[in-house]
Amino acid sequence: MANLWKTKIFDFCPTVIYYSPVMPSEYEITYLSDPNLSDDIRGEVDSSIDSQITQLGGAIAQSSPSIRRRLNFPIKDQTVGFLRALNIQIEPDQINAVKTFLNKKKEILRATVLATSPQAEVTPDMLFKTAAPKTKTSDEPTTKKPTKAVTEEEVDKGIAEALQEEVK
Repeated sequence: MANLWKTKIFDFCPTVIYYSPVMPSEYEITYLSDPNLSDDIRGEVDSSIDSQITQLGGAIAQSSPSIRRRLNFPIKDQTVGFLRALNIQIEPDQINAVKTFLNKKKEILRATVLATSPQAEVTPDMLFKTAAPKTKTSDEPTTKKPTKAVTEEEVDKGIAEALQEEVK
């Protein structure tokens, strides 16, 4: 309980509540930018979003480059847009400021912000455990028994027997 804060609801109430300080939460931000923007301006928009997140005390864990996508339905009279996704860590009370910033940008057609659960970090040991081929530990050689050649007459005989059993 060293990281927990202690507080009372009221001075006259003996009940004590323990709560932890606000920890950054993880979010996924996905947005579509206007396809009519030049590459330079689109880069400036992306960098302004990144800098706004860091100014608010957040950190970008992962980001994807802008990818041109055809839209299933028009958004603000556009049928294509540039899609970009960011995984960020930011305090929950700052996420509304990020949403407001995204909604005010006229270069952005649409933006979504989703709260995500923390992802487990993959260690090399985990990769080797799942990627290691399973080997046989016994000393017996793995040889296949030779199969005998089947003739067409044997196949016809087997089919005839199966049909007779089915009729019964």
